[in-house]
Amino acid sequence: MEASIEGKLNVVKYLVDQKADLHAVSNTEVNSVWLAAAEGRTDVIKYLLSKGANPVQTRNDGISALSAACVAGHVDTVKLLLKDKQVKDRDLVNVGDQEVRSDEERRQRA
Repeated sequence: MEASIEGKLNVVKYLVDQKADLHAVSNTEVNSVWLAAAEGRTDVIKYLLSKGANPVQTRNDGISALSAACVAGHVDTVKLLLKDKQVKDRDLVNVGDQEVRSDEERRQRA
């Protein structure tokens, strides 16, 4: 998981090749996709998703990878996650008192 946070794609690839569990979660119930999203590690996320990692894993308080990327301002990461079929329908994300909407949601409300 540390490799995902730090954006060490070569290490992530090596670990996956060695059969690391793509669905492993931390003590706060987040997986490598979530951790990479919070840090804006788009290349790592793209790779993990190509290997079947779960893009909609939420932290134990309900915060999603998409939410974490939005709050941190990682626009490219948000765009990547919204392209995933599992995430696509989750374009409205609540994060505490913040409400973050995708461009599609804004267009529909206009």
